[in-house]
Parts: sequence; structure tokens; C-alpha cells
Amino acid sequence: MTDFSIIIATKNYPDLLKTLLESLSDAKARYEGKTELIIIDDSDLSNKGLVHDAAIKFGCRIQYYKGSLPHKKNKGAEMAAYNTMIFLDADVTVRTDLFSYYDEFFQKGEKAVAGPVVFSGKDTFLWKSVEALPYMKRYSRPLFLDKLAWATTANFAITKKAFIEAGFLNESILPVGEDDILGINLNNLGVEIKAAPEAIVYKNREKWLSVRDMKKRIKEYAKSEIPLIIKNPQLQMQRGLNRNLMYFLMFVLSGVSSLIFFNPWMLFVGLGYYLLENLIIAFFIRRKSGDKKIGFFEQLLTEHFMHVIDRTYIFECIKQKRLGLISKRLVYYDSQSYTGFKYGRMISIVQFVLIALVCLGLIAMGIFI
Repeated sequence: MTDFSIIIATKNYPDLLKTLLESLSDAKARYEGKTELIIIDDSDLSNKGLVHDAAIKFGCRIQYYKGSLPHKKNKGAEMAAYNTMIFLDADVTVRTDLFSYYDEFFQKGEKAVAGPVVFSGKDTFLWKSVEALPYMKRYSRPLFLDKLAWATTANFAITKKAFIEAGFLNESILPVGEDDILGINLNNLGVEIKAAPEAIVYKNREKWLSVRDMKKRIKEYAKSEIPLIIKNPQLQMQRGLNRNLMYFLMFVLSGVSSLIFFNPWMLFVGLGYYLLENLIIAFFIRRKSGDKKIGFFEQLLTEHFMHVIDRTYIFECIKQKRLGLISKRLVYYDSQSYTGFKYGRMISIVQFVLIALVCLGLIAMGIFI
């Protein structure tokens, strides 16, 4: 049997941590191998005592360490007594057979294994829009793929030797991106990340059900893509026409036209392009995706989140004077290239048709109004 060190980085949310520890207690009781629980905490004073009490109650080793998430996970890895580690987010719960599923892989000599993260809790309008974002696929990929280019450390098992050889989690690419780099480093070492579809953990949606927090989270994802592309040019792919840049050009075109023709109504043409393009794209993506759970208005909100990601990426490229990266995107899988091409072609067709209509509309307004 494989002996596991389970590493959990925490900050506040003692109730969610307690729920996780209860589920881990049941899983430990059903597993014959040795396990230890390590908590690396930097909770606020109001929650510190509650986190400590929960850790002591369930027999955890707890270390107080103020730092970023990768800092804390690396600290936990340094403390691990066993040769195989499982990283878990503090807001998940585990199946009672989690350790047995991971053990099967390590008994075969695997060095890195990822399990799926399935979200549980209230299924709201906001959540349906969030779940449709491409960034969320990182959590479900172990359900559909045999091996992974990288995996989230929300539910990830790895030998200590492989983790050390891969250079630990990167602590300098904040705010996010450390999981990507770990996966790239492992692949460069020849270590395959296997998918364990049965090793499911359930993540609570409670911390995700705020528009403001969600925007902050996806902005962090967008910013992290730039250093990842710079360090890994082999993973670059050319983007299609950038939708946000097209909106900007349409607004400029309508503004200039209104000045030339002395027609203030032309200012609304850019707004009309923006609204019509989003309505059409949301309609076609919903139809092509075949996802019955997400409705038209949820898809519109998803489009809004995608624009937030895209604008953040563009502004960050400008800020870092990396204008050449505006037309690039990060691709780990062939399926991403195909999906990007399929949707990109559809969006380009819609854009060209609408641009032609906008130009004809502006000419007509200049002549007849």
C-alpha cells in the first residue's frame, strides 16, 4: 500500500475545512496504508483558533506560515513524512475510497496522478455562466482524458521525488499559473500526469458565487497567461480577430463618421455592433456546444466574462510592452486548437458580415439622414 501525506493550504473558512477533515477521517478509516494530514494555515485572527481546533480534533500536523498559495503548498511538501503526497484544496470533500484509487496508480509505478474536481452546492444563474468558461475545464479534464499536460493541485497526487525534481510549485508567477508550470516541468522530465477519473473530490461553490470575486479570479487567470506564453513559446497559437479590438474600432469608426457627417445618431452604430455581435455569438455558441444546462442569457453572461478576460489580457500586454502577444493564446491540447479554430471561424464570419453591415449603414446614414 502507498503511504500518503495529505497537504492542505488554508486561509479562513474553518467550517469548510472541518467538512473536508470529516470526509478525510472516513477515507482514512477505510484505507489500510499510512496517512498523515498536514495543514499550512495563515488565517485571520478571527478564524485562526477555529482552524487550529479543527486541525487538532482530526489529528493534523499544523504549521502557521504566511505566504501565497504555492508558498504554503511547498512548505507542506517540505514537511511531508511519506514519499507520496496528495494536494487538496481546503474547500473540497473527498470520497471514502479516494486513497485506494490513487494507490492503484502508484502501485503501477506512476509518479503523478490527477483526480477530477466536481462542483457541488447551489446551481445558480451565475454558476451556469461561470461553468461554461473554458478556464473551468481544468477541473473536469481527468474525467475525459487518460493523461494531462498539467493539472490543478486542488486534487493532485505526486511522488515527493518527482515534485522536487520538477522544482516545486513556482512561487514567482503570481497570482496564478504555478500548476501549469509544474505540469510543463514534469512533462519536460518525461513524467506523465495520469488521470484518475474515479478519484473525485467535490468542491463547494460557496466561494465562487460572487460576480466581483469571479471577475477577480478570471482576471488573475488572464494575467498569468502572459508569462506562461513567454516561457513556453512552443505552446503559442495565433488567435483570430480579437473581439474587443473590433469593438474599439467600431466605436472609433462610428465616432469619426458622426463628426464627418455631423450626425450624432452614428455614435450608436458602434453600440449596435457590440450588442448585435454578442447576441449572435451567444446564440451560435449555445447551439454548437450542445450544453442543455446553459440557457441563452447564461451564455450572454459567459460572453461578458470572456470579454473581461480578453480585455485584462490586452491591457496587461500593453502594460508589459508585449504587443506581439495580443494575437497569441496558450494551447496545451490538440482539442483546444480544434475548438479554437471552429469557434474562431464562426466568430470571424459573424464579424465580417456585421462590419459590412456597419459600413453600409454608416454610408446610408451619411447620405440619407
